[in-house]
Amino acid sequence: MSSVMSARVEWSSVSMCNTNQIILAWHVLRRFISFRKDVRVACIEQHLDGTALVRAITRALDKLKLADDSNGRDWLPRILDEVQTLGNTTDVCSLGRPGAGTSSLPPAFDTLTRTLTTALADSVNPSSSSSSSSAALPAQHPGYMAIYAYYWGSLSLALVFLALFILITRRADRPLTLSDRAALAVRAAVALTALGLAAAAASERFLMLYLENGATLPTVATCFLIIVAFDRWAKGVSASRLRRELTGSLEHWDNGSQE
Repeated sequence: MSSVMSARVEWSSVSMCNTNQIILAWHVLRRFISFRKDVRVACIEQHLDGTALVRAITRALDKLKLADDSNGRDWLPRILDEVQTLGNTTDVCSLGRPGAGTSSLPPAFDTLTRTLTTALADSVNPSSSSSSSSAALPAQHPGYMAIYAYYWGSLSLALVFLALFILITRRADRPLTLSDRAALAVRAAVALTALGLAAAAASERFLMLYLENGATLPTVATCFLIIVAFDRWAKGVSASRLRRELTGSLEHWDNGSQE
């Protein structure tokens, strides 16, 4: 009994922590995807270059209101420098560039993506970067990687603890039924999917391309929806079986008492 209670407490605390992380990541990505859409229009559809491209990116950046946040404001000089670098890059968005014709932004935008994602993460969670001083901003992008660690790491960890919780609380005197096996199989499949996505996230280009399509949050939501749906189904099947067993036991007891 104590192991069951400790498992419940542990699962509850892990779930709450992971939920906060997922909400943080969703908030950052939601803001960034809006910025990314505006930049894609300027680069992929309008093929802007030079000063026109800088103005378009700056307008998209202004919508994020980083200047209104003390932590995000520290990142603005670096972000604006990277925007200027893009403006000075010859034919960065032209039709003749390598990879033209695809819907993704050129690799030249990757550094801006990492820096801006880190700035957005720092604006809502200052601890995502090691320093809030503009003179000592980290050379790397801890907030950028933290977003993906929060998404896939928390999802994977939550699924593992959920599966362990079910196994621990399962009655030892009753073997797994078909519905139990199906529910556990779905959890395992979703966990493997999440782990596969987490492994793929080690690729820089995968992160850039996956970030563009806005599929991260729907993927996470779908995984949890599948788990909940199968849990409901398995619980319904188990409840029906229990009612049949109780009904059969009562009938057997009534017949025995009448004899």
